[in-house]
Amino acid sequence: MAAFVALPRAMISMVRCCRRSAVVKTIDEMLTLELLTQAQHREISAWIARARTPEAIMAMQPTLWRALERASLVMNIDADLTRTPLLGGDD
Repeated sequence: MAAFVALPRAMISMVRCCRRSAVVKTIDEMLTLELLTQAQHREISAWIARARTPEAIMAMQPTLWRALERASLVMNIDADLTRTPLLGGDD
């Protein structure tokens, strides 16, 4: 469990809420930005696809959590996902 302590809170919340589509979209973006390797992306995607519960997702291999953690920090995901939404639309 200590392997993902520094993972941004928002990312852990996405996993706990089991919003798989949000996690998958995020790791796809990480791949596009070259923050994850093709192999890491494949392994993380496969792990998420096999996991039946948020706890199972969070039991991912420590090496994959570290890669995800580094990419999350570079992208500042915690700040982005915890900011207050804009209320005016796209005006």
